[in-house]
Formats: sequence, C-alpha cells, structure tokens
Amino acid sequence: MKHTIKLLTALLLVATSMTFAAETRLTDPRLTLMKWTVDGVPREAGVYIPKSDTTNTFPLVFVFHGRNSSINSTIKYFAFHDQWPDAVIVYMQGLPMSISGGKMKGDTGWQLNYGEKGDRDLKFLDAVLETLREKSSIDNNRIYVTGHSLGASFIYLLWQTRGDIFAAVAPVATGLQNALTSSKPPDLMTPKPMLHIAGRKDSIIRFKIQEATVNMVKQINGCDVKPVKWGNNMCAKYPSSTDTPVVTYFHPGGHEMPKDAVSLIIKFFKENQKP
Repeated sequence: MKHTIKLLTALLLVATSMTFAAETRLTDPRLTLMKWTVDGVPREAGVYIPKSDTTNTFPLVFVFHGRNSSINSTIKYFAFHDQWPDAVIVYMQGLPMSISGGKMKGDTGWQLNYGEKGDRDLKFLDAVLETLREKSSIDNNRIYVTGHSLGASFIYLLWQTRGDIFAAVAPVATGLQNALTSSKPPDLMTPKPMLHIAGRKDSIIRFKIQEATVNMVKQINGCDVKPVKWGNNMCAKYPSSTDTPVVTYFHPGGHEMPKDAVSLIIKFFKENQKP
C-alpha cells in the first residue's frame, strides 16, 4: 500500500536560521551530542538522559524542530528536560531539504512523504531508537513525539509508518493539506491519543486547516462530540471509546508556541501510555 500523505510544505518558516555544519556544539551541558551514520550521511541529536536508576524505566520523547531550525534552538524553545527530568528527551537535527549536484543545501527540515529522500528521516528515527533502547532503560509503553511547524508535519508521516512505536503525539502549528477537501482519513493512521496546539491567527498554517485536521483525527479516534474541560481554559478534551482522546489547545496567537505549551504536552503524555 502506498503510504503517501500530502502535508503543507510552503511557508513553514521559523525565526531562527542556521548554517548546517558537520557537528553541533550544544549550549546546554546537561545534554549529550550523539551521532549516527544513516545511509552514509552523518546525523546528530541532542540527548538528555536522566541519572541512571536500575529500578526504573524511562519515558522517551522525540522532539522535531521547525523549518531551518537547529538542535540548540529547539532545546531553548522546548526545554522539555527542565520540566520532565525523569524522561529521556531527544532533540533531533534535520538535514538540508534540497539536493543539487549531489550536495545537500538550503533550509534544514524533514521528509514529508513515504519514500521521499530515501526515507532518510524515518531511518534516522529508527537508528536513534535502536541506540537508546540499547543504552538506556526505555519504557516502550511510554514513547512520545512532538514537534513544531514542519517538525510537527513529520509527526503525521511517523503516525502512518511508525505508529505502533508511539503512545501519544503532540503536533504544534501544522495541518494536513487535504483536510479541507477530503473527509477520508489518511491511510494507516490508526487511533492514537493526540494533543494539537494551534493559533487562531496563524498566518503560516491557516487555523481552518489545523481545525479540519483535528476533526479528521477525532473521526479516526472515535471521539465524543461534546468536549470536557482539560488543562487551561483554552483547552478542550474529546474522550474516546477506544481510550485515544483528542485534546485541543486553540490559543489566540499565531504560529508561535504558547509559553505553557510544554507543560501541557508533558501533562498529556503522562496521562497517556500504552496498555
């Protein structure tokens, strides 16, 4: 079956820019720069690992940055390890999105479709997960993924192709391009708890596209029509008969992430794990 998902690729910009280098110097000494070679290409991630405790297993959170961002910017932007020090946090680094003359160039980002760019980013996640399972006591029932903008768009491809890995997902400021024109959910997206954060004044990914995407996921998850209170007064939780709720956080801002977003994402992840 063809695993193709059309996602928004245009205008997924963030304020921070960078020049891609072979190696990153992390600005936070609590994290370790870990390296992999995937299909001959060097890959990096900034990894926070809690102090070892042989009696416990740790939840794992993958974080994917927006277009043309970096590990250090993502660490500063999300800083999950400040608020969830008992979890393994992985800040993934994307590659330049364009290839010309056999060389990569341009903004950093992620593949958005199955088979694109040799599935380099799906393979990257596979390699990172394999290493962390070997080196750390990962709780396989508590593996999560979040991201902003283009990084959040990649979550939907992961949902299709690696959905069995994750206990819950939390995309921020993204949407499915076909959500406004099709009532048919994307192939292979099975029910999964989701928190979606969107700005009503988002000028990059229009709010109505994000809202339509949420409605599509509610359909997949079999959610109730009537929401219940959750989190702050801008959040709504839609319970599900399959125990895969959808929570929305529709704030009055734009494409940015609200200040309380990380704490709410952590709250959501802690509430949802695999049986």
